[in-house]
Amino acid sequence: MLLTVDIKPSTQIQTLNDFQLNFVDKGLVTSVADFKTYVLSINKSAPTAVFADKYWNDSLKFLSEVEAFRSSEKAEKSTAA
Repeated sequence: MLLTVDIKPSTQIQTLNDFQLNFVDKGLVTSVADFKTYVLSINKSAPTAVFADKYWNDSLKFLSEVEAFRSSEKAEKSTAA
């Protein structure tokens, strides 16, 4: 998604920060409030079934939202052409 807005981060942390700035902070992605904290929580949480289920379900919501965003973006571009 960052490449679609001509952003080419050079590090993983920069990718997380740029996604937050360009999609979450602008309200284009609302399934996570703090993208970096969400992504990195997998490294900071105990590997319990409860955490895994929550992370999985949150990830599915995020993926669904991103897919919908990309589909609408593609549709807008195809009608504009």
